[in-house]
Amino acid sequence: MGLAVSLISLKTIRMQHRTQSTVTLVVLLSTASALSFPFSAPAAEAIPATEQGDIMIEQRSPLSVNGRWTLLTPTQEELQSTDATHTMKAATAGKNTLFVNAPAGTTTTIELFDKGTLVQTLQTPQLSFDTQDTTALYIRISYKLTYFGNVGIGTSPQGIPFELAGPDGARYKGETPTLYERMPVGSYSIRFRPDGCTEPPQKSNTLARDSQIYFTFDFTCDSLKAQPGVEEQKARFVNSELDGQTIVFDDVPQSAWFALPVFRMVKLGILSGYRDENGIRTGKFGPENPVSLAELAKIAHEVSGIDEKDVYWNTTHPSAVGAWYEQYVASAEQRDWMVYTQSGLVLGRPATRGEILVTLLQALDIPLHWPKGKTFKDVTRRTPYAGAIETAAALGIVSGTSDAEGKKTGTFGPLSPINRAEMSTMLSLVIDEHRNALPSSSSSSSRR
Repeated sequence: MGLAVSLISLKTIRMQHRTQSTVTLVVLLSTASALSFPFSAPAAEAIPATEQGDIMIEQRSPLSVNGRWTLLTPTQEELQSTDATHTMKAATAGKNTLFVNAPAGTTTTIELFDKGTLVQTLQTPQLSFDTQDTTALYIRISYKLTYFGNVGIGTSPQGIPFELAGPDGARYKGETPTLYERMPVGSYSIRFRPDGCTEPPQKSNTLARDSQIYFTFDFTCDSLKAQPGVEEQKARFVNSELDGQTIVFDDVPQSAWFALPVFRMVKLGILSGYRDENGIRTGKFGPENPVSLAELAKIAHEVSGIDEKDVYWNTTHPSAVGAWYEQYVASAEQRDWMVYTQSGLVLGRPATRGEILVTLLQALDIPLHWPKGKTFKDVTRRTPYAGAIETAAALGIVSGTSDAEGKKTGTFGPLSPINRAEMSTMLSLVIDEHRNALPSSSSSSSRR
């Protein structure tokens, strides 16, 4: 006896999914006698017992919803279900075809077992198989989330309820501000539900792979006026718990386009705002301020999780001696980060966009492409740090400059500075590209 297996490529159909977890769909087919296979491997788990001639389809998912499968039987009958378990009694022998609707942004793996032995591992969402006599088959279909991005939601004041609709009918409810990470790619729409205030029109946007989208709104109706004092400040501006106290950044409104990236960087301890000469936090983030080379050295250490104290030589830059950034710069020199190996470096000057990218990519040990000079109009093969710029573009970290209407100009501005608001957005994308380098907020929040 034998089993003939044929595979057919099929475009993945999306269903609701949002998690790093694996969704597993299990199919068990049982008819009258044993089958033989040319290859075998140990099974990961025992096969559930079923009655002779039955087909049991069991769907296992850590999500609140299940996937949808379609089984085409030998009599050309189509069976569909989203139930956790479905049993077809007295299944007809012959050719069956199973179709699986995979979640948005996922890849599919099918593992075929016979009597607890792994026969074949497949990378396809469709499986056709012929059964003869008695069979006892176990088919495990697993989904892995591979295409995802972040969705941020913020309002001024904060605390506004919302309903977010995602791909495949997914629904999320919460209050602002909220940042959803590793969300499946696709179309998203949001409705804000302010209490006692006119609801604004629905807003929509499309999330692409390795990107971020933000929904923001500034409410002005009287019923949403916050309580005076600190609570009013917290409702209007980004705030976070730092050093055991609530710090309100009064220059970062909740409705600003950069509010959520700033909130994320502060929460992770990568950026934390300014201090005065006594080391007291001022409540200023400085979103419009350029990022200096000294600040860049610190940021690169925070993002990569590198300990700046793990350094065995002194800095060669006189301006760094005795400054708060001395160890960061010395560590950067010791690690041969390209920017900091230059002599006569003015650490207080704004870092260029090219310098920022090459430093972050080096800190995260991301290999650089050989520059081709074809990605941006103003980046040739001889442009400083062209390899880092083109690598970042290929990874989706940067996409170039835009005009007043939001249209891409085809340029990058490699020698231009970058402000702290833009830096927050760039860092968020860099972290998503290299998540294993993400430090814990507890380990970095105490740093300067």
